[in-house]
Amino acid sequence: MHDPSTRASYVETPQRTSGRLAMMGYERFMAPLAALFYPFWLDGFHFCIERLKIASAVSAAMLFPSALALLALAVATPAIAGLAAARLARAELKSTAQLRAARVAFLAVAAVPIYTFIGVLCYMASVSALDKWIVSALWIVAIVLVAAPGDERLSSRALPASSRPRLTHRVLGVAITIFVLAHVANHLFGLVGPSAYMGVMKALRHVYRFPFLEPALPLIFLSTAASGGFLAWRASARRMDGLRAFQLASGIYLFFYIVSHLNAVFVLARSYLKIDSDWDFATGAPMGLIQDPWSARLIPHYAWAVFFALGHVFAAIRTNLLARGASRAWADGMLFWGSASGALITLLILLGMCGLRLSLV
Repeated sequence: MHDPSTRASYVETPQRTSGRLAMMGYERFMAPLAALFYPFWLDGFHFCIERLKIASAVSAAMLFPSALALLALAVATPAIAGLAAARLARAELKSTAQLRAARVAFLAVAAVPIYTFIGVLCYMASVSALDKWIVSALWIVAIVLVAAPGDERLSSRALPASSRPRLTHRVLGVAITIFVLAHVANHLFGLVGPSAYMGVMKALRHVYRFPFLEPALPLIFLSTAASGGFLAWRASARRMDGLRAFQLASGIYLFFYIVSHLNAVFVLARSYLKIDSDWDFATGAPMGLIQDPWSARLIPHYAWAVFFALGHVFAAIRTNLLARGASRAWADGMLFWGSASGALITLLILLGMCGLRLSLV
């Protein structure tokens, strides 16, 4: 069935089409370049943080804004890639080169969890220093693929989404949404303090660590990610509007985040380090997310995970509303305000994980 969210909301003209195609000449490189520089922005951020510890007042006045700017560049990586992907996806895909550029751009949105995942693998292999060079090689290959010629025309393929993976993704997505909302609420208690967070976490663990439920949770997450990945691959071959591109980009980020997070919890924490995946594990204690050079990558990693998880839910609701005849303005507004609320929740969680505390007395 045709997805109503892919319909253009404006009249297409030859001038607009040619203008977008001309812009693709440089826009196709924006996403993989942003992903390529991501680890180095984090390194620059930590360099400034380390120098701040011994800096004079004059030096600190320059180092502090530099650190903020470098962290902002790192955090902005998925946004830059997502904007590039949305621009590319709005144009009619006529060649394999265009399709390849669009898919690389969507993949670059997930540069953050990909770097974390490879970082964990390198840490367990005792070659942590190689992680940034491995991901750099990955994105250099991606840039080469984007630059490679591919003038052959795409075959005419409607690629209707299979009903079974879509139904599977929706049903499992509802179950995951319940878990994610509880998990997000748990993390908000980090603003009160680690003890409050741990108290809520222990209460929730009585539910999701129930003997029959705990082993099913990873399978549910992986099945949702797999079905979503299949749907995303097929959807990436279609033209779409910006909000539909947001839904696709957020899903791709979550696909890699799920793989990275399950690996961190079940392999790194439980099997390799043999520790509990508690507050200290999540926040890089004792040094913390800001001071620890490795854990600094978890700031954008967690931030975009929360935002995209909530935004993806509202994007799915928008698609369903449009399919049922709701007005575009109402459906788009619901996604906008839902995502804005998700951004606020993300900020509060991140501040709590970085040490901000609110007194309830």
